[in-house]
Amino acid sequence: MKDKILEALKTKYSSLGLSKEVLDGYADYLSSSITEEAGIEDGIAQIENLLKIQQKEFDKIRTTAKKKAEEEKTTTADESPKKNTANTDIEQKTEEKGKPVKTEKADTPEPKKEEEIPSWAKALLGKVEQLEKRNSENDKAQRIEKRRKAIEEIEKNLQPTDKTNFKYVQLDMPDEDFESFKAERSEIAKQKENELNQRAAVIKPPMVNNNDGSKPQISKERADEFAKRLLNR
Repeated sequence: MKDKILEALKTKYSSLGLSKEVLDGYADYLSSSITEEAGIEDGIAQIENLLKIQQKEFDKIRTTAKKKAEEEKTTTADESPKKNTANTDIEQKTEEKGKPVKTEKADTPEPKKEEEIPSWAKALLGKVEQLEKRNSENDKAQRIEKRRKAIEEIEKNLQPTDKTNFKYVQLDMPDEDFESFKAERSEIAKQKENELNQRAAVIKPPMVNNNDGSKPQISKERADEFAKRLLNR
């Protein structure tokens, strides 16, 4: 599911210019609350404002780092003649003594990486994660209730002992598994209903129509046969 969420983030927010590592981090924590592919679009839409804010923050960091680097480059260019003169004197003296020249490179501060998330963003991420979790729990409860009613409708004509005991059945399953489970319960319900109809037809007392139009009566022989069938069941 994380890979699908990541692809959706790349497609929807490619214009923001966020790195793969940043989007991968969001996909990682969204995957804990989005369990079905149908919920990906709504899930990533809820963090759109956060991604835009983070993109602006990264732009500020990049601008500041670029400006600082340009200032240091200008300072280095201004000081380069002096350094070259000094280096020339050192090289001449060193050559006279027959020793190699040892030079040191100036330390250049590294700009902040895009992957670093500011503290304010981390706090906002926590709030978004809590909201996602709460929405996920509500969606889960509604999904389970809807599925429970669907199974109850299928089994409405069954005897209580033949119906699904939801205490021991986990309805929070993938859609494909639930459809299989629902089809299985539908088939069982049909079989039980057919058995009930057949049983009712068997135990129905055989009546004999009278030619005089009076109320049909059962003959003694057929009544005895019917009684034996009941006793043998």
